[in-house]
Amino acid sequence: MVSVCIIFIPGILFFWGASLTSAVNTSVLMLSEIIFTLIFTPFFGEKNTIEKYLGSLGIMIGAALVLYKGGWFTFCFGDFLVAISTITFPIEIFSKRSLYIVSPSVVITMRYLMGGVMLLIVSFIFEPIRLIPSIFADNWIMLFLTGFVLLALCKIAFYEGMKRLDISKVISLEMTYPFFSLLTLIFVFNETLYLFQILGVFIMVLGSFYTVKRKSVTGMTMKYVPKNMRES
Repeated sequence: MVSVCIIFIPGILFFWGASLTSAVNTSVLMLSEIIFTLIFTPFFGEKNTIEKYLGSLGIMIGAALVLYKGGWFTFCFGDFLVAISTITFPIEIFSKRSLYIVSPSVVITMRYLMGGVMLLIVSFIFEPIRLIPSIFADNWIMLFLTGFVLLALCKIAFYEGMKRLDISKVISLEMTYPFFSLLTLIFVFNETLYLFQILGVFIMVLGSFYTVKRKSVTGMTMKYVPKNMRES
């Protein structure tokens, strides 16, 4: 379920949509994951509180301002695909459930092994197979760094955090990535800051404060805890 809903379906929708729209639109629309999390997590036993709304929406609005480059935000079919690619992310409930039984490394291995195989099958169907060796040969450094840093180290840290925090808090804190991207652009590439980006940073920091301040709902009565482990 996790491989299908977190890797396979979103992967196809996201990369298809990203190929049809701009990088800025793609990054901003990925923040819709926060909205879907606020909608669906109450069904799992995580109540929406004022602090939860302030933290989640603060991070989302702040991140959107950081990513915004000025001008009108035009909406196209690619934007729609990117937005709906995040609708299945609250299915992380099944990952959360599995963390009560196995270690994060097992969850990550099975998630990407099964999801990767499904994506590989689709790529073989729609992409010329003869181009795959040349793609690996020309981009092996980027593929290694992406696989090792983003899909290994970062995901291990992500699941270790999920093991200790509720889903809403994990996803909200994950969406602070534009802040760190902005720091990289400033100190490495000498990027010039816009006024609304500075405002976005302050709003994001405020949202992060409320998110960190809010106590995680991780009791053994939660619906994502296996039934044989729940407290009565």
